Amino acid sequence: MLAIPDAVVDICRKLHTAGFHSYVVGGAVRDSLLNRPVHDWDIATNAAPEDCIAIFPKVIPTGMKYGTVTIVSESCHVEVTTYRCDGVYRDGRRPESVGFVADIQTDLARRDFTINAMAYDPLDNCLIDPFGGQQDLRDRLIRTVGGASRRFAEDALRMLRAVRFMAELGFTLDPGIVQELQPEMLGRISMERIREEFSKIVLSDGLADAIRLLRERGLLAVFLPALAATDIPQNRYHKLTVFEHCLKAAELIRPDLTLRLAALLHDTGKPHTRSISPDGQVHFYRHEAAGAELAQAALLNLKYPKNLARRVALLITQHMSDLNDQTSDKSLRRTIQRVGADNIFLLLDLRIADRAAGKALQKPFDEVGFRKRIANMVQQAPLSLDRLAVNGDQIMKALGLPRGPLVGEILEQLLDRVLADPELNTEKALLAMARTIAERGAMEHGASDCGAQD
Repeated sequence: MLAIPDAVVDICRKLHTAGFHSYVVGGAVRDSLLNRPVHDWDIATNAAPEDCIAIFPKVIPTGMKYGTVTIVSESCHVEVTTYRCDGVYRDGRRPESVGFVADIQTDLARRDFTINAMAYDPLDNCLIDPFGGQQDLRDRLIRTVGGASRRFAEDALRMLRAVRFMAELGFTLDPGIVQELQPEMLGRISMERIREEFSKIVLSDGLADAIRLLRERGLLAVFLPALAATDIPQNRYHKLTVFEHCLKAAELIRPDLTLRLAALLHDTGKPHTRSISPDGQVHFYRHEAAGAELAQAALLNLKYPKNLARRVALLITQHMSDLNDQTSDKSLRRTIQRVGADNIFLLLDLRIADRAAGKALQKPFDEVGFRKRIANMVQQAPLSLDRLAVNGDQIMKALGLPRGPLVGEILEQLLDRVLADPELNTEKALLAMARTIAERGAMEHGASDCGAQD
């Protein structure tokens, strides 16, 4: 007997009382059989959407055209869909029409993979499994319902879904699925849909094998060519190729989407900056800047939010920063100022994963102590203009300056000096330095004017 929430069982019971059949279907059955957490509960029934609206007090008409409504209970929202069969798929994305049918087995026959094509009646404790999904769960195997070529032709996103289930569940793909992973078919799919599947792959434990397979089959180059192009050797400090190094770094970092994407893409600039010195050594000069630009463009193309794309690019730009327990206070303050207090620990995570994935031998590193040191510095040190002991109004009043760019330049120079020596962050010291900076600026401006007259 599967553990089904009372609210879901209650929906099935009310449908049964009204004269209809109903089953829990899809991922909820699969994950329940695997003893994995279930996040979404779906029910299939021979009741029409109009019947559900008549039976239940709170119903959202989610997709009446496709036979789907959402029943709202006190504890959860449950999608309820009428048994259906899909019409012809002409665009490789969605059926042109759907038809409603009378039995659950016909409904299950339209689904993508056998492990998703099972139905469970919680009232009778009966599992409907016409395609061997339960055995495939035992064998840790992903197979399509029917031929893979047909299922992928119906919806090419199923190729990525297959790889995603492989990554999430640690299963093996049926050879027929691997053979039918065709990159040209992905062109029919929107970047938004590709992004959703890829994000789930990136956050899974099996991301390395999954992304490796996507590159081998040519799918990765369709939506993330910058990463696909990194299968090149590195310098003497790395045993892995750039591609394998990026995968290893992503494996070693916690499953946060920003961090995983940054780790995957942090060295994508290397193929574009690779050079060989006269002594035969390989160099990647300023690869972090090139990688940041490529990563941001790639993520925006995949329709990731702009803020996320910019944050990933920032982390990549700074991923070569000096961050370890030997870093000087001055250097550390400047790094925090460059990336911001909100990003410094993300950058540290990326830096640690990058180094761990790159070199066989690492110097001992007091990570816990270093994190405390950063936290104290963020809390106490003047790392931004609003932490200075003076502001623009005070400088204008003390120096008799009008509002303008010069005031901003003075503040930036003051912050730069305080980052080097926080003891200077007093009103008296900063105003004295501001006066010197202003006088020097006036002298330089005057010399420039004289030069212009000659």
